[in-house]
Amino acid sequence: MKKCRLPRGILAAVLPLLAVGVARADFLDGRCVNAQSQGVAAVNIDALDGGGNSVSLSNDSTDANGFFHVTIPAGTFTIIFKPPAPPASTSMWTEIGPINVSGTTNVGTIQLNQGVDLSGRILNPSSAGVPNVDIDIVDAATGTMFELLNDRTDASGNFRLAAPFGPIELRFDPAPSGQTLAPLAMPLNLSGATNLGNLQLAQGFVVGAIVRRTNNNPVADVDVDTEVAATGADLYTPGDNTNGSGVVDFVVPAGTYTFEFCAPLSEGLATRVIGPTAINSNTSLGVVIMQNGFLMSGHVQSQAGASVSGATVSLRDGSGAIVPTCHDHTDASGNYATVVPPGTFTVCFLPPNDSPLGASCTSNVTVSGPTTVNGTLPAAIVQFCAGDGSLATACPCSNFGGAGRGCANSNAGSTGALLVASGSTYPDTVLLSASGMRPTALCIFLQGNALVSAGVLFGDGVRCTGGTLKRLGSKIAVAGASSYPQAGDLPIRQRSTQLGDVIPTGATRYYQTYYRDAAAFCPDPPGGTINITNGTRLVW
Repeated sequence: MKKCRLPRGILAAVLPLLAVGVARADFLDGRCVNAQSQGVAAVNIDALDGGGNSVSLSNDSTDANGFFHVTIPAGTFTIIFKPPAPPASTSMWTEIGPINVSGTTNVGTIQLNQGVDLSGRILNPSSAGVPNVDIDIVDAATGTMFELLNDRTDASGNFRLAAPFGPIELRFDPAPSGQTLAPLAMPLNLSGATNLGNLQLAQGFVVGAIVRRTNNNPVADVDVDTEVAATGADLYTPGDNTNGSGVVDFVVPAGTYTFEFCAPLSEGLATRVIGPTAINSNTSLGVVIMQNGFLMSGHVQSQAGASVSGATVSLRDGSGAIVPTCHDHTDASGNYATVVPPGTFTVCFLPPNDSPLGASCTSNVTVSGPTTVNGTLPAAIVQFCAGDGSLATACPCSNFGGAGRGCANSNAGSTGALLVASGSTYPDTVLLSASGMRPTALCIFLQGNALVSAGVLFGDGVRCTGGTLKRLGSKIAVAGASSYPQAGDLPIRQRSTQLGDVIPTGATRYYQTYYRDAAAFCPDPPGGTINITNGTRLVW
């Protein structure tokens, strides 16, 4: 039988293929849609490997209906979707992964992060457009920076990009523009398409410094925070960290500022503050020497034992002056660590803004080495002094009120007047609200710095607010209700200072509202023509 042989040329061509095999193509399939489930065209697709390196792709964008069929090597990747700019799309940078690609891998429908159309124009002091301004957006709640597309102004200073919904800080850094202009940051709360119009940047001035230890060695990566001297507001100053030689320079508008130098925690250097300093030209702060300090660390919790995230650690020296500190907020687990100079301090722990907790302080903390100071934050608002029979002192004519309320008054079916507090003590947004009084009674909002635990008779009621008494304000009730502060009134803490009682951080004050009840509900003695609510204790 005759054998079939391949010609020598064909055999020579086939043999290498048989030896190495045929290269396999892998694909990533799926579809990109917006919040309305509509396909998004021209979405650019990138892939990063486990080391964060870009991977070479082919056919790496969506078609007119949002579908994609990307040629990609086999492996595990983070996939990034970059939609086109408004008006074509208001979708934002979206990542998925890790995705394991082998053969044809279909990731299904990818709903892109929805944003809003944000636009405007950046001008210099001469009202000319500023090109190449770098734009960043930070989440106002978390401080997390969003990944943005189309994040630079064009040749005429215009910008248009997809921005996230909600409270943000919008930042403009004109450093790449070639002009000495001050950076700008502004808070926004975006709920829909927004055109900011013309935004004019101020003339900028360069502030420089050289940061060293006491042994004259430079300190790298020191963060310089700039505060407006009059208000304490933080200024946006990109590029404000020292280099390896301890040198830093950044740009600010004209003004008067304090400059806080914060070294990395590992350096063991106490915070240094320079200023207030007036800046109206390029300015050198000279050589800034940072002193050695000691690590102070600890844990902050509530009285219920829950860790408190975002609490602030605040120090005062023997004269009552604030000692500057960096890294002085608790983390998600309630832990903190900061570097402080040697000395003896009062250490206060302040709750996060708008927290239901009050502050607490520990006095006479001596720091001469690594030191641990823990904090327990009390509830900021607590009801007390109820005329419901729970006090040692009974209502004068057995006119007991309802649970938690003051003694009953002459209103028909009265269960006593009620004082409640809302808001927070840090910052001071507390509102005292009294109800259940006589319909048009004159009422006095009373503050004391001591507790009369058993209570004392007070007209037809019982008062537990004692010590130095201050009248925060007098009001006429409307339908038996009133509050303090009202429009035009100082907040409680400021009002107390005005009346001569400065409330220190962590201090406790006691509040009740007394009011006219001319019907003399309880016979005199021991009753009278006034009555009083229950009490509210505030920890500031």
